[in-house]
Amino acid sequence: MRKLRTNRLHLKNILPIKLPDGIQKQTHPGKPYHENIWEMSPKELKKVPKLPGSLQEALEALKVDHEFLTNIGVMSEEFIEMWIA
Repeated sequence: MRKLRTNRLHLKNILPIKLPDGIQKQTHPGKPYHENIWEMSPKELKKVPKLPGSLQEALEALKVDHEFLTNIGVMSEEFIEMWIA
């Protein structure tokens, strides 16, 4: 339950930043999931997109795509480099 709560907090903080980036790049959000993920098999769950599960995964994702953070002034390039170096 704690992990679920943590993921909700991440979404609350990520959406206001990432949403304008997706709109600007015209990124398709993906197909909606109408299934109950708690009833999915492990094979089906592998197809569901996930947020980074660790700090290392989050830093790798930040290294690949952080332009949106510098474009809207949320973080400076130097600050991001400090974390991903």
